[in-house]
Amino acid sequence: MKDKQKKTSLGRRILRVFLCVFLGGVLALLMGLVGVCIWADQQIDTEADRALFASLGESQTTRIYAKEPSKSKENEKYIWAEYDFVFAGENSTWVEYSQISPDLLHAFIAIEDHRFYRHDGVDWLRTAKATLNYVLKGEKHFGGSTITQQVVKNVCGEREVSAKRKAKEILRALRLEKEYSKEEILTMYANIVPLANSCTGVYSAADFYFGKKPNELTLLECASIAAITNSPSRYNPIFHPEANGKRARLILTQMEKHGYISEEMLKTASSLTITLKEGISVLPNKPHGWFTETVLADVIQDLMREKNMSYSSAKRLVYSGGLQIMSTVDPRLQDEVTECFENETNFYPHKNVQNKPDFALVLIDPKTGDLLATAGNVGAKEANRIQNGIFAKHPPGSALKPIALYLPALEEKKVHWATVFEDMPRPMQKGDTVSLWPKNSPDVYQGRITLADALAHSKNTVAVSLYELLGAEAIARHLSRLGIDLVENQAGKTDFAPAPLALGQLTEGVSLRALTDAYTPLAGQGMYRESRSYLYVLDAKGNLLLENNSIPKRICSRESAHLMTKMLEGVTDYGTARRMSLKYTVDVAGKTGTSGGDKDRWFIGYTPDYLCGVRSSGHGSAIGENARSPLYVWDDCMKAVYRALPYFRTSFPETDGIVYSAFCPDSGELLSNSCLSDLRGPRIAYGYFTLDNRPTTHCHIHKEVYRNLFDQTLELSPHPFGFSSPFSLLDIEKKDIEEEIKTLDRPFRLWYYIGEKAEIPEKREEFPFTSPSRKKTGKGIRRFW
Repeated sequence: MKDKQKKTSLGRRILRVFLCVFLGGVLALLMGLVGVCIWADQQIDTEADRALFASLGESQTTRIYAKEPSKSKENEKYIWAEYDFVFAGENSTWVEYSQISPDLLHAFIAIEDHRFYRHDGVDWLRTAKATLNYVLKGEKHFGGSTITQQVVKNVCGEREVSAKRKAKEILRALRLEKEYSKEEILTMYANIVPLANSCTGVYSAADFYFGKKPNELTLLECASIAAITNSPSRYNPIFHPEANGKRARLILTQMEKHGYISEEMLKTASSLTITLKEGISVLPNKPHGWFTETVLADVIQDLMREKNMSYSSAKRLVYSGGLQIMSTVDPRLQDEVTECFENETNFYPHKNVQNKPDFALVLIDPKTGDLLATAGNVGAKEANRIQNGIFAKHPPGSALKPIALYLPALEEKKVHWATVFEDMPRPMQKGDTVSLWPKNSPDVYQGRITLADALAHSKNTVAVSLYELLGAEAIARHLSRLGIDLVENQAGKTDFAPAPLALGQLTEGVSLRALTDAYTPLAGQGMYRESRSYLYVLDAKGNLLLENNSIPKRICSRESAHLMTKMLEGVTDYGTARRMSLKYTVDVAGKTGTSGGDKDRWFIGYTPDYLCGVRSSGHGSAIGENARSPLYVWDDCMKAVYRALPYFRTSFPETDGIVYSAFCPDSGELLSNSCLSDLRGPRIAYGYFTLDNRPTTHCHIHKEVYRNLFDQTLELSPHPFGFSSPFSLLDIEKKDIEEEIKTLDRPFRLWYYIGEKAEIPEKREEFPFTSPSRKKTGKGIRRFW
């Protein structure tokens, strides 16, 4: 008896534990569902959804506007004038409920959602079953979607398989049923459902497959179209007619089951054969310009980011929603850039160039961040939504140096204009092999060189020295503030090494637009602005949908920006960009860049009013002589831009707190008397400095020595009877590497004469000059060029 009671008591305890666990699980599930629903509700932008669904059926044209000078006598400086317009195209043609065959609508309902008229947007029975299958059986999809939910999915374009996405879909379906009638929702579904072969909606499908309008279809043709929805590729009536026919007959059976057709109609239709008519006429669209495609891409991205819309739903709203986009394009300047890029002779020196390199251009107002003109490639644009070169990522090469290295080093006062570096590579040990790195291009080494001259001549050796001075982490933080993100560890690759950060060989590269944006602090007195292609967007009813405020971010002081501009003027005056001609009309500052293997070339330059970037790419191959330099393309385009302007500024603005001062270019210090007696002539250079970051000590490396007038030998002290003449040499310790790398200032270093006992020539014109291509002609003696 006691054993029986114990068993009963044990059974009850087990039952209570089971019930507690079950109820706890149910409670946890309910709490999880509530949490998911709350999250989903926060992720839905009601206004954007309302605008999106309202745009269905209207297929309204989206219009892009540009500022034009006002001719009014009022105080208005400009007016908004239509610049371009876009629309979805013919296969989005909307048909009303009354223009669709009832048999087609009934076919959709019978096979997709037979309780369509009885639920409130969600078939809770099917949803519960689908959820259990997803959780317990591990099915890869939820299923259980009603026609209303499929409308939401097709319009919003969210395809992720997750509970959160399903919760958002359910909430949207419930709201949709409250705002629209069943007839309106069914009409939406019929017009946006994908039906294979680029057909969207019943109008294009009826025309493409049968050459008919939606209200002219036979019962079997209606079933054939409805059959496609389950799997457009599997039930494609052209490529899989048997599968389509089999499913069409299943749909007819379901229609008879739910009372939409009689048994006799089922038998008659099932006995017939589906006959297709191939072909569809598509309304040809004139290709949009590069700027139009750029602004449309920006609006789509911003709708996705700010309104939590999927790509497909944002694209649908942009192309069919009747939006009004107030753009930043300057039509005059865009016309000049377009004309320049449509003429291929401006880019390719030879007529029969194989594998023509690509080119792209962006033109920005650095004071506002407004994107004024773009070009995505060379030649007349022949199609819409093709690859736009301003977004493609490529290694920037030396074009990265000013913003990654020189600017932060100046801003942190680690260097100034006259800071001197040794322009020579350093030995690099790799296994048993020792090599010299980095190499300059061309392979020439100055020796002692100032910061300003190193930038003008794009010295890789100095770039690596700046990298070591700043540190990879500090450089990465600075670039991040300029909108350039680096790869830290990707498949064994990193951008934190010297080659990517100092020489611009970034793993994923950077887009032309992003790199040009990164120069806005230099052109805009220290303020960074991400470029924008539009100011604001209105929906079809005139309500504000997006606002694109330009929020400046201070990256450096006005003084540092001014100093960088002066240095980059050196690039165009006597450096790697000295052959440009616009500088004779207006001040120009800028930087060239070439990626490894000559696969990409860049020039980012700016004037007092504009910032412009040009890039060329050889499709992974060396560009060589297949294309002109981006420098010359930049020069031609910007000259055309300036010819279109009624007036413009010719000089960069001055900045307070900048001084212009003399210094010794060999030491970077103030001049001493010895600097004036250098055998090359007086060593005097001039540069720009801030009051708190400039040379303060006098040159210490020029050493006065004496030439013996009898045998032309070097003496460290004057001849007791005056038979010697004084001059100065650089008293710098010799490095081992100088046996291999013969710098241009080698003949003016003291160790050269002490160590090799070279004779001092009587005439300056006969003074030895060393270049990498010259060989010794005698011990310590070098011929002159």
